[in-house]
Amino acid sequence: MKNKSVIRFLVILTFTVTMMSSFAQGTLTVKAIVEGYYYPIITKMIAIIDPINEPQLFDTITIELHKPSDLSLKYSKKVVFDIFGNASIVLPEYLVHKNYYIVLRHRNSIETWSSKPVLMLDNVKYDFTSSISQAFGNNLKWIGNVACIFSGDINQDGQINMLDFYLWDHDNSNFIFGYYLNTDLNGDLITDLSDFPFWDDNFTLRIGVIRPYAMPGFQDEEEVLNIYPNPVNQLVELQLTNIAEGANAEMFSSTGALIKSFQLNREKRNYIDVSKYASGVYLLKLNNNGQVINKKILIEH
Repeated sequence: MKNKSVIRFLVILTFTVTMMSSFAQGTLTVKAIVEGYYYPIITKMIAIIDPINEPQLFDTITIELHKPSDLSLKYSKKVVFDIFGNASIVLPEYLVHKNYYIVLRHRNSIETWSSKPVLMLDNVKYDFTSSISQAFGNNLKWIGNVACIFSGDINQDGQINMLDFYLWDHDNSNFIFGYYLNTDLNGDLITDLSDFPFWDDNFTLRIGVIRPYAMPGFQDEEEVLNIYPNPVNQLVELQLTNIAEGANAEMFSSTGALIKSFQLNREKRNYIDVSKYASGVYLLKLNNNGQVINKKILIEH
């Protein structure tokens, strides 16, 4: 009987952890095209990782998320993009429902920032290819009908300059060939004159990284609103800092029905009594002087 009780406890614990993990996580899908590897005629990039066995996979690109207030790095993951420029990552709990700049880093291309901070929802998509305005400072190149990341930053110093040329010239002069050459800007497995135009054009344009300024007035969600406890079965406290006068909140059911609307008090502790609500996931929407913050509340009875 004791063993059965232990097994039952472990099953319940596993189920609870799984449900909470599912509740906390989100997904970020990014679409991006790298100039040198893109063929407008076939509207896709060439396969780099394993052209024979994985013809649908392009290359790895590092996706970073940076905090708007000081541009500090909060998350980084190297992921595989397919030849159409698509990749997805599962967001950890601490990133969901917060705003971040999306930054892309490819091994011989220019570091590229999203045009503005993006709210990380349960399922958010960001397409760098739809317009050059999708990058901060319009730092993309329009090719055919696609906005592409600039190729040519071989040494990853943030500029396409003569230092990159020296690296390319060395490998070109020595007839270097093979997989994953940073000096092979078009992915044909050899460093040669066909790579030179990508560097030359972007060097002439003086292409480099364009980063946003830090936004010290931009408040991150954890600096404004924290919900405790969560999951909850009776009283949930809305722990507020830097809250604006007249801030209000709305609570919605999982079907989108508005079930509660109220003003927030800057001087007193704010609670919501959820004891009469059915178990499930609810959305709390806070409007703080124009900044909209969304938080999930998990009610468990």
